[in-house]
Formats: sequence, C-alpha cells, structure tokens
Amino acid sequence: MLQALRRMTLVRAVYRPALPQPPPVDIPPPTPDGEGNQLYLNAAPGGIEARDAWTRPGGRGEGVFLVDIEYDWRDTHEDLDSALGQQYCFTPNTPSYIEHGTAVIGQIVGGNNGYGITGIASQAEIGLVTHSPNGSGYNVAQAIDCATQLMGPGDVMLIEAQTVGPLGAFVPVEWDQAEYDAISIASAAGIVVVEAAGNGGEDLDAPAFGGAFDRLVRDSGALVVGAGADPYYIDQPDRSRLDSSTYGSRLDLQGWGDDVVTTGYGDAFDGGGDPNQYYTQVFSGTSSASPMIAGAAALIQGVQMACGGTPLAPSTVRDLLVSTGSPQVSGPYPGNIGPRPDLHGALMHVDVDNDTDGFAECQGDCDDAVAATYPGAPETNDGLDNQCPGYPGFGSVDEISGNSGFLNTADVTNYSWPPQSGALSYEVSRSDFGAFSSGCMRWQTTATSIIDGATPAPGRVFHYLARPLTPYSGSWGKNSAGVERSGACL
Repeated sequence: MLQALRRMTLVRAVYRPALPQPPPVDIPPPTPDGEGNQLYLNAAPGGIEARDAWTRPGGRGEGVFLVDIEYDWRDTHEDLDSALGQQYCFTPNTPSYIEHGTAVIGQIVGGNNGYGITGIASQAEIGLVTHSPNGSGYNVAQAIDCATQLMGPGDVMLIEAQTVGPLGAFVPVEWDQAEYDAISIASAAGIVVVEAAGNGGEDLDAPAFGGAFDRLVRDSGALVVGAGADPYYIDQPDRSRLDSSTYGSRLDLQGWGDDVVTTGYGDAFDGGGDPNQYYTQVFSGTSSASPMIAGAAALIQGVQMACGGTPLAPSTVRDLLVSTGSPQVSGPYPGNIGPRPDLHGALMHVDVDNDTDGFAECQGDCDDAVAATYPGAPETNDGLDNQCPGYPGFGSVDEISGNSGFLNTADVTNYSWPPQSGALSYEVSRSDFGAFSSGCMRWQTTATSIIDGATPAPGRVFHYLARPLTPYSGSWGKNSAGVERSGACL
C-alpha cells in the first residue's frame, strides 16, 4: 500500500506511523562524542567541507530521501534513530554483513546529538532496501527497481554492492546488464545514483570489458566512486588511489578509503559489548568512500531545495562535484578515481546567497558575487548597476543619485570604485564641474583606482566618474536632472 500511494502524484508524503519510542539518548554506558575524530567532515582538500555546508539552510540534507541498498543494518543502534523501521520493499535474509550496513548509514545519517558520531547528512530521510531478501535470491537490480518506485527527483540512491567482472575481480554492479538498466531508469527519473566501484583493483578501461565502461558507449548516469588514501594514510599521498580500488575513466569521484570513523564493528568503542553502541575508526574500501559522495550529493540537493530551487539533475550534481573537487594526486598505484568533493566550492555554484545580500540566485539575484546588486536594490552612487532584470532601474548606473559624479572631499587626488562584475578594464573621467561638461581628463585602467597628480583650481573640487569599458561599455549614469549621460567631458 505504501508503494502504491507513493506513486500517486497527488500524494505528497506517506509513511507508517511510528510506534512509541523513547527519546534519542545515549544508552548506558556513556558514549563519548567522536565527531571531532571524523576528519573527513573537515575543510578541503583533506575533507569534503561538510561542516561548511551545515551552516547553510538545507545543508544537513533536509528534504532529501536517501536510500541505501545492501544486505542488512542494525537500525536499533543508539546513533541511528532515524533509521529505525525504515526498511522498505523486502525483509533481509538471515543477518549478514550487518556491521557493514550499520557503518555505511552512520556516515550519512548518524545523529547530531552530542555523542557517538554525526552523519554527513544527518537530517536526510533514510530508507533501507535489501538486495538479499528473505524468500528470494540475491538480486541488486530488483532492489534498485523497488527503491526507484519510492523515490523522486532530487533523492539519492546509494548502491553498496559490487559484482565480479570478466577478469574475476570486483567491479561496479552495472557491469551486469540488469543492474545497468535499473540504474539507468533511476537516473532518468532524476534520482542521483551513487555506485561503489568495487574493491577489485581492476582497470575498467581494459579490453576485457569491451567498452562497457566507456561513456561514449554507455553511461548509466550513476556517480561511480573509487577509494583514495586519506591525509593520515601512512604509505602513500592523500587523494592517491588505493591499490584495492577499481579504477578507470568511468570513475567520477573518490572518498576516503580508510580510517573512517562511523557506527558499527566496535573497535573504537563497544559500549561494554553492546552492538547498539559499536563504533569503528577503520571503516574502509569503496564501501567507506561511497557514503561520502552520497552524503555530499544529499547536501547539495538539500541546499538547492531549501532555497526554493528545483532539484538538480543527476548529471548536474555529478559535473558540479567533479569540477569543483580536490584533484586526485599521483601515488604508487596509477589509474583514475576522480577528485574528492569540496562542498564549499560546489555550493558556490548552487542557488544560495553567496554574497550574503539576502537574495539567492533562485530568488532572482542576478549577481550572486556582489552584495550591492540584488532585486529591488536602490541605485546608489557606487559605479554599479545595482538592479536586476525585470526591476525598475535595471540598465542604468546610479540613476537616482542627486549627482552621478563621484566626489571625494577627503583626498581629491585618489579615487577608487567597487569592481564591476565581468569588467576587464575601466574608463575614468574627471571634471571640476559636477556636470562633466568641460575641463575633463580621461584615463583607462585595469585597476579599480586611479591616482590623479593634478590639484583642483582654488574654490573647486574634482569630481570623478567610472564605467566598465571591457568587454562592454557601461553607463556613465544619469545627471541630477535624471537624464542619461551619453558621454562625459563633452
């Protein structure tokens, strides 16, 4: 019934009502707060800049449904309250790899609660779909198909699985046609699919694959993730490929392939032997790398939608994370695994209020790099066209100032102006009359200031005007009568 209702376009949300549960607390014995040890949350290039994203509306994944596909999970873990009862489609077969699944979702939705760890996208809605259901065989494509029916544009699907390639080692599941088809359908539905490359150390560009991982031959739309060394890896440079990671031109991004602090396993803290308090500091492989990318994608979509923008297409998310990421570094094991995400850089290209003027791009800000330019801004005497298209005053510089000339009574020989977005050079005029009708000098400069060696005549002050010259000629503004100047120094 849930699946049928979710497919109805008129239904905004549907879910099972929760059974009474205790509030999220640290169960005895007390669990230390390990968030400070999650160094992958830190600034790029060492981390993915998740902490920077958290400062933005939607920056913890709010409004994003993220489905993890793998064997099983311990959803009763003390730090995974949001995962409790969130298994969809199938019931997992006899518990297997349960610590693996627990570690994966901890990286993404671990609670922001002051103990344990904190997930990259702790406010995302989590869904769990097993590819090893009770009563039927192992089938990743079946799990992808079912999850796709529950999801919509802007949601994120993480495939924590691998398959055996033609050379007998682990490769992405889309090597198998049914999985490739299922992923392609999910991507076409606007779902960001994140797929582990596998821990086989294989070259996907090898002839044995017959071009199956050549984007010009086929492209499922998934973000394929490899495992790289982290800044604290002893044997090789940060962001270099780990030997175990499958690689090739088809890979898009990398995450930490070792030293990942998250829920599960119990090597870092075991709560006195209680699996619901297990934490690890050595989660590794493409298994630990892929949740980082899924979490990063969820944060991008969360920020985009919190601003009121439409969800970004999977290809846009992929291109954005790749183009702004911290580049891969050469190491002892060659082969492409792509850059590591830099969420600060990526979010500079998302519909957010980058210049902190109160308006984001999705709210009509036509220059999100200049705080003085926004919809409805007054045209001030600053040398900029402060307005945006569609608002009164757009197209004129300083249109409502009493005198569009610049007057600097403190130091008449030095004049500077704010940079104009897109300008490569400027033209400057000086006059000892505010009307700029006589007694003028002109300069051309690539700087945003000039030093005038002349001094004004007794009883006079110098007035200045500046306008963008390259690649276009901006307006000189209007005079006190409200008439647009066709030129200065006439």
